[in-house]
Amino acid sequence: MASTACLPFRDDGLYRCEPTSDGKCSADCVCEVFAVSDGERLNAIWGSGARDVWAAGTLGQGRQAAHFDGTGWKRVALPEAAEIFGLWGASAADVWAVGDRGVIFHWDGAAWSKATSPTTALINAVNGASATEVWAVSYFTTDDRNVLKLTGGGWSLEPAGPTGLYAVLPFAANDVWAAGVEWGAVQHYDGTRWQRVEMVNIETIRGAFGLSSTDFWLAAGKGLAHGDGDVLERRHASETALRAVWASGAKDVWAAGEGGVLLRGDGEKFTSLKSGVTGTLTGVWGSGPGDVYAVGENGVLRFHP
Repeated sequence: MASTACLPFRDDGLYRCEPTSDGKCSADCVCEVFAVSDGERLNAIWGSGARDVWAAGTLGQGRQAAHFDGTGWKRVALPEAAEIFGLWGASAADVWAVGDRGVIFHWDGAAWSKATSPTTALINAVNGASATEVWAVSYFTTDDRNVLKLTGGGWSLEPAGPTGLYAVLPFAANDVWAAGVEWGAVQHYDGTRWQRVEMVNIETIRGAFGLSSTDFWLAAGKGLAHGDGDVLERRHASETALRAVWASGAKDVWAAGEGGVLLRGDGEKFTSLKSGVTGTLTGVWGSGPGDVYAVGENGVLRFHP
């Protein structure tokens, strides 16, 4: 499905839009650009740039991912059926997808293939600092080995560590953050051991994004928290659970969550945008401040005035 124009105009210095007659664009220039069928949803989104964006979840009963090439969206076959929960790539020809039953898929620029996984547990997220520093996390396992790392020999399980994880932020081999169901704390890895770091209780943390090791964000059940490498503090309180966060810069931060909630802020103050949907939004990513996507139960939404 091709992108839908939002017909933007200026209103008191802010972008506004005339909602389109087909209902695909909200008054805040958020447009539906890829629709899902009954029983389908999207859980994650990532792109290398404006002309290379991936989204995945349960498309085609878990047998497909969606790709945008700058012109339109199309469905691309996955190696086998699986629900995908996390996407991250080092480049357009090096993308990872993780999901249920410990599934790990890799895109090489031409096709998806299945990688050997060291676990059968559901993998919630994958993230990296570079092509050779890629980490993933799962929820709970019987031996408390919930952290995976890509090494020269493939994917391996790290020694027993934190459990109940939904998000991971690796900045270097000795600087990795992970978070999940442990209220009021996150975990930090210094290259030798994991250490619990206390913070304001914002309930379950499901999303994370980092511009750098001194500027990163966590999305949770009770709002957004910001970390500078030393201190973790709440920057936004929310009565609606947030599921994902992304930033184009220190002064342009986006978050998405349940009930179609879509927030944008300068790092201190956040404003709610009309997403035009009520289904849960589970992922957010952008190629820049004027080109932001959110995914969830209603497919792919795009802010592109």
